[in-house]
Amino acid sequence: MKFLKYAALGVALLISGMYGWYLMATEINRHSDLAATVVIEDTLSSSAAYDLEQLRKIGLSIRENKLELASELVQTLIENKEWQLKACVTRQCENLGYNRIK
Repeated sequence: MKFLKYAALGVALLISGMYGWYLMATEINRHSDLAATVVIEDTLSSSAAYDLEQLRKIGLSIRENKLELASELVQTLIENKEWQLKACVTRQCENLGYNRIK
C-alpha cells in the first residue's frame, strides 16, 4: 500500500514536471519565434530602404539625363541582388535564385 502511494506521488510529480517543461519550452519557442520575426522584418526593411534609395538615385540620374550614371547604378543593384540570391541557404531561395539568374 505504501508503495502505491509513493508510486502515485512519483507519477504525479513526473506528470507535473513534464507539463511544466512543456509550458517552459512552449514559451521559449514563442519568444525565439518573435525574435526571429523581428530580425527578418528588420533585414527586409533595411534591404527595401537601400533599394528605394538606389532607385531614387537612378530616377534622378535619368531625369538629369545622366544615363551612364543611371546604368552604373542599375548594374550595381543587379549585382547586389544576384549576390543575395547566390548567398541563399534555403532550398526555395536557391531555386528562385537559380531560375532568375539563368
